[in-house]
This record gives sequence, structure tokens and C-alpha cells, in this order.
Amino acid sequence: MVSFCRCAARKSSRTRIPYGPSFTQILLSALESIRHLGRRAVLAFAGIAAGCAAVVALINVGTMAQFEAANVFKGMGSNVLIANLQPAPGQWATGLLPGAFDPEALRAVLPAAKQVAATVISAHDMVSRAGTSQSILIGAKGDLMRIMGLSLQHGRFLGTADADSTYIVLGNGMAQGKSLGDRVRMGNYVYEVVGILAHRDSNPLFPFDPDSAVFLSASSMKRLLPAPYLTTIMVQYSRDSGDAMAEPLKTALLALQPGLNVNVQVPALLLNGIDRQSQLFRWLLLSMAGISLLGGGIGVMNVMMMNVAERKKEIGVRLALGARTRDIAVQFLLEALVLSALGALAGCVIGMAGAGVFYRLSDWTAFSLSLASLLLGAGSSLTTGLFFGLYPALAAAKIEPVRALNDA
Repeated sequence: MVSFCRCAARKSSRTRIPYGPSFTQILLSALESIRHLGRRAVLAFAGIAAGCAAVVALINVGTMAQFEAANVFKGMGSNVLIANLQPAPGQWATGLLPGAFDPEALRAVLPAAKQVAATVISAHDMVSRAGTSQSILIGAKGDLMRIMGLSLQHGRFLGTADADSTYIVLGNGMAQGKSLGDRVRMGNYVYEVVGILAHRDSNPLFPFDPDSAVFLSASSMKRLLPAPYLTTIMVQYSRDSGDAMAEPLKTALLALQPGLNVNVQVPALLLNGIDRQSQLFRWLLLSMAGISLLGGGIGVMNVMMMNVAERKKEIGVRLALGARTRDIAVQFLLEALVLSALGALAGCVIGMAGAGVFYRLSDWTAFSLSLASLLLGAGSSLTTGLFFGLYPALAAAKIEPVRALNDA
């Protein structure tokens, strides 16, 4: 008899019917309540959608901007050290002359160096058939053409055999109206054009624009300058050794001329600084999107509080008929979450469309869609709905049935 009772009790526990509405019933009820909210639900939905769209769009725009900035500087000499040379104050005779500098010897001192070049930079009037024009003179020694990524449109570049020659190579902008074999006069000497460079966009990492420059041998600069001291040394290195090479380069140059004032510029550090600025910019955009999302969350809370106030009678009746406070809280919280989820879905679509429109208008090279932006946008929207919907849900669950029916 005892065993039969135990079996019956066990069987009844297995077939126990759960108390309260199912999740599907609560969800359908939440959707129906949102439908009855009308314009107020639309306003709360729009606030969440705007915040989510701002998060998605701004993250993708920031990612594309960072990628575009990296593309702008890619191949522009980010793996080049540029040492600016100046005589010590009051000691002009401490400059480094082209004849005292050997690019191959410096490359032997710096094992990670791939190419080395030196320049003498000055300005001078150039007289040609077209008239007189001010020109930037670049006295070159070493592998300047490779380091700067220059290419020829016509003719040839200067070599070691042209060390004391009167040959010049014109930048693309300086070659307008000129051709190979033309002669120009600078100072008391006549120079012959043996090469014309192809167009090259200006590179902010290098100290001059090759399109508006006239190239000649560094040694032949002595015909135009009384003391043609070297102004820059450029060293191209393997990409993983730039920071470590800055100090050895400075030490090697000071060994050649102890009185020099050497300032080594590391473009890789500049690019790292630009990358950090891009990260700060992205955080700024995210904070702006967060403010927009906060406004949407406040809108959800206001709508839900008004919803609770208008449905006091319904809440009182359900509690009087045996509904648990948990059921009331879950329904109102689910209404806030459904409203936020719909806003997040629309916001993700609008944000992706906005990022695409910005890409089209900005004429960038590549469109990038970050999966993290969608996850962050949707996640932050749902979190906002949960946070701002929790208080109205708890307020609805704490309503006393008698007072709710009397107030109604």
C-alpha cells in the first residue's frame, strides 16, 4: 500500500501542469500591447533605432577612416628613417660635405639598412627658353630614386658616373614645356636635361615634393653653393627594425662629423600616433552614439511607465485572478525588450545603409563592414531596453490589486 502511494505521488509529480502563462503567450501578449501603444511605441522604437544606427554607422565609418589613412601612407616611405643634419649653432664649418659621405659605408654600419641616400636641398633661379623660374634643387647621392619610389617618364636618372657632371633630371611639374636635351642655366653654368620623372603625388613624410624639384649630383652642387653641406640622410630599412635603428644612425653620423646637430625622424612613430588618434576619434564617435542610445532608452522607460499607469485595471484584475507578480514583471519587461529588439533590427539596417552612403560620398577606396559594429549596436540596444524597462516592470509587479482596481 505504501509503495502504491509512493508510485502514485511520483506519477502525479511527473504530470504536474506548470502554473502561469507560457513564454509564447507572454510574447504574443507583449506584441499585442505594443501594437495598442500606437504612436508612443513608434517614438520609443525610433529612439532605439536612431541610437543603434548611430553606433553601427559611426563604428563602420571610423573603421573605414582608419583603413583609408593606412592606405594613404602605405608605400609612402613609412619604413624610411630621415636624419636632418644641421651644423651646430655658431659652427657652420661642422657640416657634412658630399665627398665625406659614403652611402655604402653607412649601410655596412647599419645591417638592417636596405638603401641609403643623401641630399643637399637648396633653391635657385633656373633660366630656360620659357623664362626664369624659381626651382628647388636636390643634390642627390645614393639610392634616392628607390627610397622615394620615383619612376622615369623619359630619359635616365643620375648615376655615380655623373658625380661632377652638369646633367639634371626634372620633376614632372618642372618639365612642363621642356624635353630631353634641353639646356637651362643656373648661376654661371649650363645644365642639360637627361631625364624627366613621372608624376608622383606629394609625400608628407619626405622633405620635398619631387614633382617641383630639379635633381642633380650632390657633388655638382659646389658650382652653385659655396658650402654644399648635406641636409638629409635617408635610410630605408626592414619594417621590423625602424625604432631600433634611429639611435645607431645618429651615432654613425656623429662619428663622421662630431659637430653635427642630428635629428632622426621615424615615420613609423608618426603613423602610430595617427593610429592612436584614430582610436580616440572612434571612442569619441562611440560616446556620441551612446548619448543617442541613452535618449532612446529614456524614451522606452517613459512609454512603459505610461503603459503601466494606463493598464492598472488590467494588472489589478490579473493579480486578483491569481497571476503572480513575476508574471506581470516578465510581461512588461518583455514588452520593453521586444520594442528594443525591433529598434535594434531597424537600427542595424539603417546604420549599414548610412555607412554605405558615407562611403559613396567620400569616394574612399574600399567599403568595410565590421561585424563587431552590428553586435555592439544590437547588444547595446537590448541592454538599454533591459535596463530602462526593468523599473517599469518592477513598478507594475508591485501594484496592489485592490488599489489598482480602485484607482482604475
